[in-house]
This record gives sequence, C-alpha cells and structure tokens, in this order.
Amino acid sequence: MTGNGIVGSEARPNALCLGPQGRFLYSAGQESGRIAVFSVNSDSGKLTPLETYPLGNAPVWVSITELPG
Repeated sequence: MTGNGIVGSEARPNALCLGPQGRFLYSAGQESGRIAVFSVNSDSGKLTPLETYPLGNAPVWVSITELPG
C-alpha cells in the first residue's frame, strides 16, 4: 500500500469505516459531531469528498451494513 495524497476530513476523525463494496469511506469527527463521506477510486484508492452529515455529540464509531434486497 502506498499513499496517494492527503484529504481533509472532519475535526478529530476517530472512526473510519469502508463500505461493504469498498466504494465509500465514512469518517466520524469527534469534535465536529459530523460524518464525512468519500468516494474511493477503485483503481487508485484516491478519496474524493462527497458530503457531510450531522451525527450528534462526539461520535466514536461508524458501522455500515449492507441490507439484503
């Protein structure tokens, strides 16, 4: 694995989760109380920021589950 750049995220990111299909990375910001969503380039691994969403006070983990159907 090699680095391919730096991508900013939420303040004090303390929880990261790669989605089940490896297409999205989720990062919870403990200080911001938000989750940042990034797309993951399947060829290079490069992250592209997509959106942020409010979570509440001091989130400490992220878990993404793919539901059947």
